[in-house]
Amino acid sequence: KLNENKNIVQSNLQIIAPAIQHISMYYMNPLTVPELAELCHISATHLRRTFKRIMNCSPLDYLQQVRLQAACVLLLQPDISVTEAGSRVGFSTDTSFTRQFKKIFQTTPGKWRFKMMNSEKAG
Repeated sequence: KLNENKNIVQSNLQIIAPAIQHISMYYMNPLTVPELAELCHISATHLRRTFKRIMNCSPLDYLQQVRLQAACVLLLQPDISVTEAGSRVGFSTDTSFTRQFKKIFQTTPGKWRFKMMNSEKAG
Protein backbone atom coordinates (compact mmCIF):
# COMPACT_ATOMS: atom_id res chain seq x y z
CA LYS A 1 0.00 0.00 0.00
CA LEU A 2 2.79 2.42 0.92
CA ASN A 3 4.63 1.69 -2.31
CA GLU A 4 1.40 2.16 -4.24
CA ASN A 5 0.95 5.63 -2.68
CA LYS A 6 4.55 6.51 -3.50
CA ASN A 7 3.94 5.60 -7.14
CA ILE A 8 0.78 7.72 -7.25
CA VAL A 9 2.68 10.70 -5.82
CA GLN A 10 5.53 10.20 -8.31
CA SER A 11 3.21 9.95 -11.31
CA ASN A 12 1.25 13.03 -10.15
CA LEU A 13 4.51 14.89 -9.64
CA GLN A 14 5.55 13.96 -13.18
CA ILE A 15 2.24 15.36 -14.44
CA ILE A 16 2.79 18.78 -12.80
CA ALA A 17 6.60 18.88 -13.21
CA PRO A 18 6.44 21.03 -16.38
CA ALA A 19 4.40 23.65 -14.48
CA ILE A 20 6.80 23.65 -11.52
CA GLN A 21 9.79 23.94 -13.84
CA HIS A 22 8.14 26.76 -15.82
CA ILE A 23 7.35 28.66 -12.61
CA SER A 24 10.94 28.33 -11.37
CA MET A 25 12.28 29.71 -14.65
CA TYR A 26 9.67 32.37 -15.47
CA TYR A 27 8.23 33.43 -12.09
CA MET A 28 9.01 37.06 -12.90
CA ASN A 29 6.55 37.01 -15.82
CA PRO A 30 2.75 37.04 -15.61
CA LEU A 31 1.69 33.38 -15.50
CA THR A 32 -1.80 31.88 -15.60
CA VAL A 33 -3.16 28.50 -14.53
CA PRO A 34 -4.51 27.71 -18.05
CA GLU A 35 -1.05 28.47 -19.49
CA LEU A 36 0.61 26.15 -16.92
CA ALA A 37 -2.02 23.46 -17.51
CA GLU A 38 -1.30 23.57 -21.24
CA LEU A 39 2.38 22.87 -20.56
CA CYS A 40 1.31 19.76 -18.63
CA HIS A 41 -1.22 18.74 -21.32
CA ILE A 42 -4.07 18.68 -18.77
CA SER A 43 -7.05 20.90 -17.96
CA ALA A 44 -6.72 23.85 -15.59
CA THR A 45 -9.04 22.08 -13.13
CA HIS A 46 -6.94 18.91 -13.20
CA LEU A 47 -3.76 20.98 -12.69
CA ARG A 48 -5.26 22.79 -9.68
CA ARG A 49 -6.47 19.54 -8.13
CA THR A 50 -3.21 17.62 -8.72
CA PHE A 51 -1.05 20.57 -7.66
CA LYS A 52 -2.98 20.95 -4.41
CA ARG A 53 -2.68 17.20 -3.69
CA ILE A 54 1.09 17.09 -4.29
CA MET A 55 2.30 20.56 -3.27
CA ASN A 56 -0.33 21.38 -0.60
CA CYS A 57 -1.06 24.70 -2.30
CA SER A 58 -2.52 26.06 -5.51
CA PRO A 59 -0.30 26.76 -8.55
CA LEU A 60 -0.71 30.51 -8.00
CA ASP A 61 0.13 30.24 -4.28
CA TYR A 62 3.25 28.32 -5.28
CA LEU A 63 4.11 31.06 -7.80
CA GLN A 64 3.77 33.66 -5.01
CA GLN A 65 6.07 31.61 -2.74
CA VAL A 66 8.73 31.38 -5.47
CA ARG A 67 8.45 35.12 -6.15
CA LEU A 68 8.74 35.99 -2.46
CA GLN A 69 11.80 33.76 -2.01
CA ALA A 70 13.43 35.48 -4.98
CA ALA A 71 12.47 38.88 -3.55
CA CYS A 72 14.20 38.02 -0.25
CA VAL A 73 17.43 37.36 -2.13
CA LEU A 74 17.13 40.74 -3.89
CA LEU A 75 16.25 42.55 -0.66
CA LEU A 76 19.59 41.48 0.79
CA GLN A 77 21.29 43.61 -1.88
CA PRO A 78 21.35 47.18 -0.52
CA ASP A 79 21.54 48.77 -3.98
CA ILE A 80 18.14 47.33 -4.98
CA SER A 81 15.08 49.24 -3.74
CA VAL A 82 12.09 47.46 -2.24
CA THR A 83 9.98 48.60 -5.21
CA GLU A 84 12.55 47.30 -7.68
CA ALA A 85 12.82 43.95 -5.87
CA GLY A 86 9.04 43.54 -6.07
CA SER A 87 8.80 44.42 -9.74
CA ARG A 88 11.83 42.28 -10.69
CA VAL A 89 10.19 39.15 -9.26
CA GLY A 90 6.89 39.80 -11.01
CA PHE A 91 4.64 41.84 -8.72
CA SER A 92 2.73 44.38 -10.81
CA THR A 93 2.45 46.94 -8.01
CA ASP A 94 4.31 47.91 -4.88
CA THR A 95 1.07 47.44 -2.92
CA SER A 96 0.53 43.84 -4.04
CA PHE A 97 4.18 43.01 -3.29
CA THR A 98 3.97 44.47 0.22
CA ARG A 99 0.60 42.80 0.88
CA GLN A 100 1.80 39.34 -0.21
CA PHE A 101 5.12 39.75 1.63
CA LYS A 102 3.33 40.75 4.84
CA LYS A 103 0.94 37.79 4.54
CA ILE A 104 3.88 35.34 4.55
CA PHE A 105 6.50 37.10 6.70
CA GLN A 106 4.23 39.16 9.04
CA THR A 107 6.30 42.27 8.28
CA THR A 108 6.91 44.66 5.38
CA PRO A 109 9.76 44.06 2.90
CA GLY A 110 11.52 47.20 4.17
CA LYS A 111 11.38 46.12 7.82
CA TRP A 112 12.43 42.58 6.87
CA ARG A 113 15.44 43.95 4.98
CA PHE A 114 16.41 46.23 7.88
CA LYS A 115 16.21 43.32 10.33
CA MET A 116 18.23 41.01 8.07
CA MET A 117 20.91 43.60 7.31
CA ASN A 118 21.33 44.41 11.00
CA SER A 119 21.36 40.79 12.13
CA GLU A 120 24.13 40.06 9.57
CA LYS A 121 26.26 42.88 11.01
CA ALA A 122 25.64 41.65 14.57
CA GLY A 123 26.36 38.03 13.63
